[in-house]
Amino acid sequence: MARLWVITYDIANPKRLRAVADVLEQVGERVQESVFECWADRVRIYSIRQELRAILNPQEDSVRFYPLCAPCVAQVRWQGEGDAAGNPLYWVV
Repeated sequence: MARLWVITYDIANPKRLRAVADVLEQVGERVQESVFECWADRVRIYSIRQELRAILNPQEDSVRFYPLCAPCVAQVRWQGEGDAAGNPLYWVV
C-alpha cells in the first residue's frame, strides 16, 4: 500500500548532492531545498534506498525517510507556497 514519505537529505559533496536530487526528482516532489514528498509503497522505498546507497558516503552524508500515516497526512499544515500533501499528483508503485 502506498503512503506518503518525507525524504530529507544532507549531502557534503556537490556531485553526490546533485546525484541524490536527481534520483529523488524522479520519484517525488521537492517541497523544500533538501526535502521531498513521495507517495510510494515499502518495496519502492527499499529500491530508492538501494539506489541512494550506491551514491552516498556514509561518513559524510545523511538521508532520512519518514513514513506518514493517513491521519498524519490529514494533519499536515504549511505556510507559504505549496499544495496539500494529501493530494498526490502521481503515485509511485
